[in-house]
Amino acid sequence: MKLTSYKLLNVLCLAGMVSFCSCLGVLEEEPKALLTPDFFETGQGLEGGVNAAYSYLRYYYGTEGGHNLTVYGTDEFTNGNQVSNPPFNTYQNIAPDNGEVLTPWNRAYPAINTCNGVIELGPNATDLSEELKQNIIAEAKFLRAQWYFLLVQTFGEVTLDLGSGPLKFNRTPSSTFARAPLADVYNAIITDLTEAADELPDNPRDPGRVWKASALHLLAKVYLTRAYSEAAQPTDYASALEAVEALIPDPSSPLGNYGTALMGDYS
Repeated sequence: MKLTSYKLLNVLCLAGMVSFCSCLGVLEEEPKALLTPDFFETGQGLEGGVNAAYSYLRYYYGTEGGHNLTVYGTDEFTNGNQVSNPPFNTYQNIAPDNGEVLTPWNRAYPAINTCNGVIELGPNATDLSEELKQNIIAEAKFLRAQWYFLLVQTFGEVTLDLGSGPLKFNRTPSSTFARAPLADVYNAIITDLTEAADELPDNPRDPGRVWKASALHLLAKVYLTRAYSEAAQPTDYASALEAVEALIPDPSSPLGNYGTALMGDYS
């Protein structure tokens, strides 16, 4: 009899819990898969878009592959005796299907197209202050330039047209593309960084975000890199110096213009 009572009590408790849970309300879902490009015309869409563009960088800089592609084969780094993947340091056995080669190609274009959407549709957003909207769009310009700079250093001529025109937001999948001339790719990068340097704030609006110093630094690096390429321009070295002097006008200054400076001792 006692056992039966315990069973009855358990059933009543379970029924009460079900009844209580059923009264908490219906789950309200937000199906993100149904978002349309018009979302970029809202403040939430702009913030979400530029944050997504940042997130793609983890696949490059958060892995060994990104370092292999950028510092191996230079005078900065070489492989140690425990390295498991030295091809990029020895320039041997590098195949097109190498995962570290595929990563920038596969990850760059979704990030670039997201930036295209922020840059193209973002000006239509009316629920943000003009200053904040300009900052977000300028961040997208920097990120687009950053990705194209990685691509041009890795592959040379790459596509600027993802299916809707050069540097335009593409709404439909496309399996065809043409490589743009090297000069055009560098011009697109420099235009984005020049505008970003003008439009970004003097300090990052949040920790980890790019700001004016970021754009000036990368702009100088792009000019110097182009100066050694087939697309070199006679003004590249002078333009790089101009960007550096805007960033750090006096090498002896402790904090330059934007809280940045050279180390006192290079070593």
